[in-house]
Amino acid sequence: MSQNLTNAECAELARVVRQVIECDRYPLSPRVRRWNELLAKLDPTAAAPVEPFTAAEAGRVSCFGWFTRRTSGDD
Repeated sequence: MSQNLTNAECAELARVVRQVIECDRYPLSPRVRRWNELLAKLDPTAAAPVEPFTAAEAGRVSCFGWFTRRTSGDD
């Protein structure tokens, strides 16, 4: 790892980066891809590929506490 960070600090930084990635509105954006690359360097064993948002997850509570809007074909 980095010479300036302890293992505990690297683990905390990886946790924060994971949380930011999870709560991001655009999981396939270049910004999130950079964060995933950073996470892979901080914790190579836990880095998982980003999966796009599925229709089954529509209507669940987001990380911000808001409900996402469900769309139906009847509108």
